[in-house]
Amino acid sequence: ASIKIFKEHFPGIHMTLLAAPPYRELMEAQPSIDDYISGEKTSLGKYLSLISELKKRERFDWVISLQDKSKSDTIGVRAHIRNKVGSGRAIFYDGYLWDWLDRINVDIRNRETPGIVPPQGSVLKAQTLLSSLPERRVFAVIGAAWEEKRWPTDYWCAFLKELVREGWGVVLNGHGKEEKRIGAEIENNVKSGNILNLVDKLSFYD
Repeated sequence: ASIKIFKEHFPGIHMTLLAAPPYRELMEAQPSIDDYISGEKTSLGKYLSLISELKKRERFDWVISLQDKSKSDTIGVRAHIRNKVGSGRAIFYDGYLWDWLDRINVDIRNRETPGIVPPQGSVLKAQTLLSSLPERRVFAVIGAAWEEKRWPTDYWCAFLKELVREGWGVVLNGHGKEEKRIGAEIENNVKSGNILNLVDKLSFYD
């Protein structure tokens, strides 16, 4: 979404996105991204391979990092990219990301329109999955990385019962064995044909 806004301000720029391999299919569907490089930084070997790949590519004029305090801080220096802006460790950058964006009058946080285009196959699958639900739908992400961040299951049940009673369709989403258990508990408690339980049933691109 940030790249889309940036590209609207500078339509002539060639924008290459560096991201982890699982995002390739989604990112290659984005019209604002001209090229994509898959990169890993989970180990020193993979990180050095990434640097080597960047050096082999056409020369980059800028590296713009949206990550804080990570191995990505050193990418611009190691790949010999002249202009470097980011919000991580200042020693590796020529300018602080948010100050730089203010100077060039680009507000990547003001997103008035959708910023990500889903792959067409994902759109068609979503339409098929949701076809049995009413037009008014709520997408319930029932899990969280830490237990203290999770909304109690009985709260979900009470909330979703009321929505179903008012004619809403409900999509339960989550991942992993624990969230699958919670999803089944919610589904069994609410007992409605207008609940679609997709917990642990979707791939990243679904």
